[in-house]
Amino acid sequence: MAVTFVLMVPIVLAYVLLWGLVAHGILKIGIGRTETIRRTFQALCYGAGAYVTAVTPCLGGYVGPVWWIVGAILMVREGHKVSGLRATIAVLAFPVGSVLLFVALYVLLIAVMVASASGAATAAGQAAMAGQSTRVLLDGVLDHAAAHDGDGPGHALVLLDTTSVTEWNFVDTTTRTEVTDVPVAGAGSLLDFAVVPPDEKRELAEDAGAALPDDVVAHRLGDFVFTYHGMDLANAPAGLWVVVMAPDPAVNRAVGPIVVGKADGSVQPVPAGRVERGVFTTAVVDREPRDSLDTLSNRSREVFYFSEIRDAPGETITHRWEWGGKLMAEVSFDVGGPRWRVHSSKRLDPNWVGEWTVTVVDSAGRVLSSGSFMYTDAGAEALPATELSEGVPAAGALTPPAAPEP
Repeated sequence: MAVTFVLMVPIVLAYVLLWGLVAHGILKIGIGRTETIRRTFQALCYGAGAYVTAVTPCLGGYVGPVWWIVGAILMVREGHKVSGLRATIAVLAFPVGSVLLFVALYVLLIAVMVASASGAATAAGQAAMAGQSTRVLLDGVLDHAAAHDGDGPGHALVLLDTTSVTEWNFVDTTTRTEVTDVPVAGAGSLLDFAVVPPDEKRELAEDAGAALPDDVVAHRLGDFVFTYHGMDLANAPAGLWVVVMAPDPAVNRAVGPIVVGKADGSVQPVPAGRVERGVFTTAVVDREPRDSLDTLSNRSREVFYFSEIRDAPGETITHRWEWGGKLMAEVSFDVGGPRWRVHSSKRLDPNWVGEWTVTVVDSAGRVLSSGSFMYTDAGAEALPATELSEGVPAAGALTPPAAPEP
């Protein structure tokens, strides 16, 4: 109790100070000439005598402040010789403004909390939807194995013939992938495969399995990677991954929820970071890209790649710079928070024209996003080539974390 009283004293004094300044300012605006500010503070403080009603049981906490305000209005009216309306406006302005500000901040806090909860619910919903797709394919693989002495299908396409799996199960509803985006040798796309006669489907599925290398570890079909090759699924350890839902990187620039189906029949989401923004720029200022580039003239000798990483604290993120299919540089960053902004840069020789790509990967080598820009020849206006070698590494800079966005 004593500590609370000690803390309340400076708070009340500061409130009365601001209250008096606002009230006196309004009086001066209203009538120009007033008594001194000392008279205003006397009115507010003498009016506080009515706050003695706060000792009334139950209702005192509500009645006391009201009577203080009423007393202050009467004191200001008499002390400054102004009308009751002008005194009321001057005295009420700060308390009413304080209440409105408090309500606004409270509403804003609630809105932020609701938005955060909504975002978490959306992510959870996406993971649940991805889990349904993974469940269908996992059950299909395990059913096939149960009927074939523990052997998984030679290729995931076989599931369309031996189980209830359909072509659309290979495209997860949480991604941008369409059945027309999934290539199938001999048929065109997965959509084309859907209308192929059953006998021809079976033949194409067997051909797809035969085309895989003998030592294959995994293969992809649509948004799913099948990792059962070489396993005896009838006796496999429970925790071994059989199916992995990982959005097709050829269609999805950013990775969504990843879900794995295990040999024991369970399905489990895997936490995954994501790249919120990826931008090529001429400079990074105050932890933000100055501009956004799709093309860059070879009169410029340096370019930056900016990434905003979300939901990957503790991860190591790497920028891989590639030109003409050749790895030119790698820069790694340790992610220190749920929102982390980093950038790397690359010095460019004017002769290195063409498409440049930066791929953002995590510590497991999983592609989180990628971006490209064209380094173009400015012709006769280009500056002379420098003696830069292709071995010049990129200069990376780890940027301090930004405060979470509201």
